[in-house]
Amino acid sequence: MWRWVMVVGLCLSLIQDWGLTAQAITTPTAESSQIDETTKQSESQAAVSSSAADLSSHVESSSSSESQASSSSASSVESHAERESSSESSVSQNSAVSSSRESQETSSSSSKAGSEHSSAPASSQSTSSSTSEPSVVAEGGSDTATSHANDAMPNAVVDTSVDIIDAHGQDVSAGTVLGDRSELTYRFKFKHRTGTAATRKVKLYFRAPEAITFRSAEFLSGQGVPETISVDKKRLLYELPIKLSDQDDWAMVEVKVIANHVKDNIIVGNKKDDGEAKYYIGSHDHKLALPRYMLLADLPMHLELAKTEFRIKHHEKLKLTGTIKRESSMEDHNVRIMVVRKGDRLASLKLNDEEIATGKFEFDLDEKSLKPGTHELEVFSIDRHNMTSQKLSVSVHVQGNLAFKKVPDQVKFKDVILNGHSQLTERTDDWQVKVNDERGDVKQSWRLLAAVTPFKDPKKGELAGQLEYHQGQNAVPLTSKGTVIATAQGQAAFDSNQAWKNDTGILLKTRPDAVPGTYQGKITWTLEDVPSDQ
Repeated sequence: MWRWVMVVGLCLSLIQDWGLTAQAITTPTAESSQIDETTKQSESQAAVSSSAADLSSHVESSSSSESQASSSSASSVESHAERESSSESSVSQNSAVSSSRESQETSSSSSKAGSEHSSAPASSQSTSSSTSEPSVVAEGGSDTATSHANDAMPNAVVDTSVDIIDAHGQDVSAGTVLGDRSELTYRFKFKHRTGTAATRKVKLYFRAPEAITFRSAEFLSGQGVPETISVDKKRLLYELPIKLSDQDDWAMVEVKVIANHVKDNIIVGNKKDDGEAKYYIGSHDHKLALPRYMLLADLPMHLELAKTEFRIKHHEKLKLTGTIKRESSMEDHNVRIMVVRKGDRLASLKLNDEEIATGKFEFDLDEKSLKPGTHELEVFSIDRHNMTSQKLSVSVHVQGNLAFKKVPDQVKFKDVILNGHSQLTERTDDWQVKVNDERGDVKQSWRLLAAVTPFKDPKKGELAGQLEYHQGQNAVPLTSKGTVIATAQGQAAFDSNQAWKNDTGILLKTRPDAVPGTYQGKITWTLEDVPSDQ
């Protein structure tokens, strides 16, 4: 059982004209509980680089091959576009209506402009003259869809891009090296160009690379309501529930994946048929370039913690100790221990040279956001190559404090004129006593007691009267052993100003034989943490 004690000195003065006043001076005893409210926030630094120096030769070789392939593809696409343009031009010349020719030229110009403004990775290019669906041209990550229903409206232009981020929010691209079992998110973005026509139905098709397994997917747009998408382990075919227009000008599909265990180091997407992504507008499909990255067969780091379950008090530091083992070929002097809760980083500790050499570390997590209650955290290590260890689950139960939140320095009773009868005297407004319970457990209880010493005047002796605790029709004298004046269970707070009315709470009762004088005494407040059945 815990106990907090506050002692109050009381002074009663009975003056010659039968006026009686009472004063109290509060002084905390050595038994009083103190709360250290000073906390320090842990460093939160993001110093994770995406380069992988130790594996640069593999990545550079892959990037070079990819660059040559992209150059060849771009040349063939450009040639195809020119032939299509010539074909459209000859068809236009055979047209009897000059306005139709102008419309086609405008369409070609808009398509070219869309390519110039696009910043997304280049994708395949195609044209169509179908009248049942809008003709679509994809250049440099942009789509141009011509709407035949409204020739006055400029062609619809949609910019597209594909990004990948890891579990730490870092971009994944050519040159990124990851360990197997890494968690990633593929983001397919669609952006409607302002002032162009609305698109028709847009579908996304995504076949996972061999080393990747789908876990979940979600659709997001400017309408602000995410939509969960059903996926299997390897394929996704999804039709966007909105048409992209000036009003709904963007949409995104996020696919969360996990990297499978691999026996050898591989580059994801390096093979021609290793994964595929494309989207459809009407009946026309357009390929999307998927970023490539390397997966390592074995994690370069292995993390162990001495303890994974903790019970601490609110504002108490969480001490983490453990060891880290590294592959000799992947030695690095820029290693951090990361602490994450629900995807949000709480702390980042950079290991020093001694900790790197010995493989042992110890640090205190001083985090204000760990409120009373139970928290599930993830702890892992990461180096400058963005390589991580396995993730360890840590459970932390934070127990809040039970303590006095406020105790007055002085307390007084209202003036009393003795009239030869028994009288009950009210308090003044300075009697506010507050208790705060932040322990976060609905089963925990506490009680507040008040104990008094006799009031004495050096010349007149002991006061003919006493302090009483009034609740409803009941009145209980305060004694030297303590009287219970408040109880609660389950994070309940107490404030005497709210709990007591003018005629309830602690009052002063004088007997008819009370005589004028100056009387002094003490009141002791005691806060106890007790079982709920007491």
